[in-house]
Amino acid sequence: MYRKNNGFSKRPHKLQLLSYVFIISQIVVYWLIIYWYLSSILRILGSLAFVTCNIFVIVSWFITSKIDPSDDVSIQEKKAKLSGISDGGQVSDFYCDLCDTHVSEDTKHCKQCNRCVIAFDHHCKWVNNCIGRKNYKPFIAMIVAVLCFELVFTSLSVIIMLQQSPDGENFASMIVVYISTLLSFTLLILDTNLVLFHIWLIHHGITTYDYIVRNREKKKMKTEPKIEDLEDKEEGRRFFKDATKGTEISPKVSPGIQEREGQSLIVPELSLIHISEPTRLLSISYAVFCLKKKK
Repeated sequence: MYRKNNGFSKRPHKLQLLSYVFIISQIVVYWLIIYWYLSSILRILGSLAFVTCNIFVIVSWFITSKIDPSDDVSIQEKKAKLSGISDGGQVSDFYCDLCDTHVSEDTKHCKQCNRCVIAFDHHCKWVNNCIGRKNYKPFIAMIVAVLCFELVFTSLSVIIMLQQSPDGENFASMIVVYISTLLSFTLLILDTNLVLFHIWLIHHGITTYDYIVRNREKKKMKTEPKIEDLEDKEEGRRFFKDATKGTEISPKVSPGIQEREGQSLIVPELSLIHISEPTRLLSISYAVFCLKKKK
């Protein structure tokens, strides 16, 4: 089965290619349109901020994509097997059946990349690579750099939109600026949410994968039916006609009630208990009826 080493391996993802197009288009729009509408001071300051953020985006993106986040225990054992050595000298109690190697304790197998990633966070389609312990810091640097890049681009574009109107010779140029600004602002909002989310994850010491698993467990617990501990449950009856006082019921009684031979049993002062709980299919619920002795 095919195994991906990093984000530059074969089979690029559509979102990865889209990110290339989006960043390149913003660079082109800035230097061909926005730059020429800025004042002399904004040209210097704006271009300095734009180029700096652009460099940080490209460098952090390249590092995040280039690093192989695979588990070293798995890598060394595979190399040892290829060299004819029985094991790679690594001691681990955990084993991956898919990779057919021992792995570290906090390793998860990524089905999309077909490899075990140590401290797996998530599979990022934008860089076409898994995010784990080895490339998590470059990933954080990348999304922060993108945030700054889009903030600079959006701010400079808004300045141009306030100063220029889409009429006459600059009509086509300003339409391009409007569209680019809208896309940039949308990405700015989404990336800000992503940065804040990872700050929250870091603060709580968990990964994106841990967060998803915990949420699944919480939802599963909410949909599971609760088992009520019913008082005097051995006095509950399988058959009954009525729950009112002094009504005859089936002589098949529970061990807690003494049966009188040859006589119908009269159960004194019983109240009807109804318990209704939802099932995993929320549109369906079940009901339990039982009899409980009044105090």
